[in-house]
Parts: sequence; structure tokens; C-alpha cells
Amino acid sequence: MSGIFRTIVALILVILSYFVIDWIFELPYAARLLAAAAGMSVVGYVVWKHLIRELQRIQDDDEIALRLESRNLGLRGRLISTLQLTRAGKGGEFVGSPELISALEEETLRMSQPLDFSKIINTEMLVKFGVAALVIMVLKGALVWKFPDYFAALASRLVDKDARFPTKTKILEIKVPSGNYVPRGEELPVEVTVEGDIPTLPGTIYFESVGKDSVVPIDLLPIGGPKFKGTLSKALEDVDLIIQVGDARSEKVRVKVVPRPEIDINASGDCVRYTLPAYTKEKETAPEKFGGLSALAGSTASLRFRPTKALLSATLEKSDGTTIPLEKEIEKKMVTEGEKQVEKEIEWWKISAFPIDKSGAFHLNLLDIHKLENSKPPVEYSVDARPDLPPIIKLMKPTRDITVTPMAKLNVSFVARDDWGLRTVWIVYRVLNDAADGGSGTGTASTVEAKRIERQVPHEKNPPLITFVWEIAALNPKVGDQVVFWLEADDDCNTNDTPALGRTRRPGEVVQPADPNAKVYSRSTDVKLTIVSKEDKALELQAEVERLYQLLTTQTDNQEELKAKVRILLEEINNIKKQ
Repeated sequence: MSGIFRTIVALILVILSYFVIDWIFELPYAARLLAAAAGMSVVGYVVWKHLIRELQRIQDDDEIALRLESRNLGLRGRLISTLQLTRAGKGGEFVGSPELISALEEETLRMSQPLDFSKIINTEMLVKFGVAALVIMVLKGALVWKFPDYFAALASRLVDKDARFPTKTKILEIKVPSGNYVPRGEELPVEVTVEGDIPTLPGTIYFESVGKDSVVPIDLLPIGGPKFKGTLSKALEDVDLIIQVGDARSEKVRVKVVPRPEIDINASGDCVRYTLPAYTKEKETAPEKFGGLSALAGSTASLRFRPTKALLSATLEKSDGTTIPLEKEIEKKMVTEGEKQVEKEIEWWKISAFPIDKSGAFHLNLLDIHKLENSKPPVEYSVDARPDLPPIIKLMKPTRDITVTPMAKLNVSFVARDDWGLRTVWIVYRVLNDAADGGSGTGTASTVEAKRIERQVPHEKNPPLITFVWEIAALNPKVGDQVVFWLEADDDCNTNDTPALGRTRRPGEVVQPADPNAKVYSRSTDVKLTIVSKEDKALELQAEVERLYQLLTTQTDNQEELKAKVRILLEEINNIKKQ
């Protein structure tokens, strides 16, 4: 019954919805058939889900027993247990003492006797949809009794594509400006002639903006006899007119608005070109369509465009108030008109070098031959001057503080990249010892002057891993000294070498040189090398060997890897002894 009520509700709602939509929008024939098919699909879905599927459901005794117990917690599983044990006993299975099962059955019957088993039937939805079906049937009957002609037309419109809903008023003529166009910003008058039942209340003209969800209603005022007139005070864009007089509604009438001068994006094609700074060693970039500008800071852009109408002048105004006049250029082109080839002049406006020195915006001020300006407010185009980011450099080896001997040859490897290629890389180091502060023993990494060694790198945007050997002996270190070093990288752009843009070497550390004009370069994390004697280094490596030997005795999965490490350490011990 719930499924039947749902079907009635769905069917009547679909019919009424289809009637309202068709009556309001005057659907074309194909749309009517599609809407009817969609509505019947909804009804079919309701029938299948809430009627057919419901009739196909099979509820066994166990499911009903569980539903009873879920609503009567006092049973505590007795009902389902009694059903299953009794069924199994009748099937010849041994399920326990017959006396106990009989006692369980009597107890279950006694406890369930006062219960209302009908509670498991959910009548809430049945009642709701029953009431809804009754109400909607009464409503549908009243509508059919009140508007029989309309419902008859509703059915006929499904088989006759030209059938219309009956109206007492008929629209005979709609007069708009000649050619169905009007100058932008001027009045758009519309005159309507009707016959039949002329209403006492004025009708309405709906001005629907083409391509936009905007509707402006204007009242029709009587001007004598069966004629009415309405005026849109200012026409700004193409509109579709729909006349509503009495119960008559017209088809759409398109009125075009004469456009103001604008930029013809499609005809202009790829009309924006960038010239990057010389240090990038990049050729002129691929052209782009007219719009917002985005390029490396220091670049210049050349712009040219075709207007939609002939212009008297064109200027480019930046967001900071700077105005740049554009130059007019005439291109002569042979075009085909009919069967003849004729020469036609095409108007272009251009600016040869627009500097992209800072981010902002710009717009164009256009004035055509009819002294009309482009739309106000004008379209704002963004200018994105992207900064040249500093290089990125990262130490790959060593990555932690270590001990070395005074004669060590340190293997250093790093990766570095830059958007436009690296210029150079430095090893920057400080040697910390008691003599750093005149023998006071207070020398620190912040007080000792840093020294640097320049290393040439491939001028590539993404060079591969670079490895070199750094001879510590060249620093003349002594046992007990500490060498703090890091890598710095620089590119060919000078604007990112200032302290404000310099990279720090540790999170939260602020690198601010004493000299405000000093340059700060991208740098890696620092590594501290502690200078130890050959004997101490050998003991350190020997201790590491012993630790790895101990691991070998307790681990079996990674023995080969550990053996390889042991062999490397033994080779280092032998190299130290040979020094």
C-alpha cells in the first residue's frame, strides 16, 4: 500500500510539474517528449523500488523474530533461540535436553503472549504517503475540473507539435526599432498590438539579457485601443523580448545592441610577446593571446590588438596612473569578396615595449570614430612580474658533523638548481681554534671571518649530482681545530642577492650581514669537521668496526651490507696509517 501511495504521488506530481514547465516555458516539441520521458522514468523508478521490489522481498521467521526482539528487549534472545532450536529438533538434530527446550518454549510463549507483534510493521510511512496521495488526488481533481481545456491541451501537445494552450488574448504584432537593433545606452521602445480579451491591467515585457541570467520586467502602458507600449530606459546588451499580455505569452524576439569599441580577442590571435632579460640567454618566448601579462621581472612585452570598430585613439593606463599612448598600424590584406580579390585595410593598435618591472594591473581606453568609449568600468588586466628566485643548493655528502685527520681528502657531493642556470658555487668555511680571537679561546662561528673557494659548475637549469674531493690539508688545520663549512650558489640575476632575499642555512636563523649592501647568497646547511689525530681517527674507526662486528653476530638479514661497510672502514684505517 505504501508503494501504491508513493506511485500515485509521483505520477500526479510528474504530471503537474510537466504541465507547469510546459505552460511557463512553452517547450518545443522535442523538449516536451524528452520531459515526458524523464517524468515517466521517475514514476517507473518509484514503481520498481517501492512496489515491485517490496513485493519481491522474502522475510523469513528468523528476520521477523530479530525485529520483534529489537523492539522488545525483555525477550533477551529467547524468541530467536526457541525458533532455531525447535526447527533443528524437528529436523532430527540433537540440540540438547528436550525438557530444557520445552521449558524454554513455554517460557518464551508466556513472555511473548502480552506483546503486540504488529509493532514490527512500520505504518508511519504508510500513513504519511496515504494522506499525501489523498491530498494530491483531491488537488489534481480540482485542477482538472477547473481547467479542463488546459489539461486537454497538455495531452494534445504531446502528439501535435504546433498545439498551444488556449488563451483569451492574442498578440497580433510586436514592433521594435528597425532592423531589431538599438544603439547601446539608448532607449529600446516596444509597441504591442493585441486582440480578443483586452485586459484592464497592463501587460509586461521581459527583457532577458542574452547569455546572462538577468531579466528586467517593464510594464506595458495602453496608448489607445488594442495597443500597448513599454520602454527599456537604457539598452546595454543584446536582449530577448517576451511579451505577457493577459493570458497570452509571445515567443522570444531578439534585439541586438550596437557594441561599444572593444578588443577583438579572436581576430587579434597570439598578439603578446615577451622579451626576457639578457642574462637568461633565452630567445623571445612563444606569443600569447591578449590578456593578463605574466613574465620574469625585468622583461618587456610587446602588445598589438585589433579593435571591434575603427578607433580615433587608444591609450594604456597602468594601475599607478601612468598612461602610455598606443600606435596605430594599418595592415593591407587581400581578401575574397564574392568572386573578386580586393585589398582590405586592417587596423591594429600596438605598444612595442611595455616594461614588466613590478606587479599591478592595466586597462585600455578606446575611442571610436563615433566618439564612443569602451565599456566603463574597463576590463582590468593583471601584470605579474615574477621574481627570479635564488638558486637552491643542498649538500648530499657529508650531511652531518664528522671527524677528519689534518691530511684527509673529503668527498663532497651536492645538488643545485636554478630557473635560469647557475653561475658559480663556493665552498665557504671558517677554521675555529684558540687563535681565532687572539688566543683568548673564545673564537666562534659568528666572529671568525669566513673564507671561500670558488668552484665552476655547469651552466644548466638542473645539473646532475656534482662530486669533488676537498683536500683538508690545504687549510693547514691542527689537531683540535674545527672547520665549519657550507656551500653557497649564485646565478646571473643580481636582484636576488640582497639580504632580504638571502636564504638562511638553518630554520629560524636570520642572516643579516653588518654591511646592509653586502650580498647574501643561497646556501646549504653547514657541517662541522673536527680535526683529530690519525691515532684518534683510527681508534674511532676501529670502534665502529667492532660495533659492526657485534651487529654481524646478532643480525642475519643484512650481513653482506654490514660486511661491505666493515671493508670500507678497514680501507680507511689503512689509508690513515699510510699518511
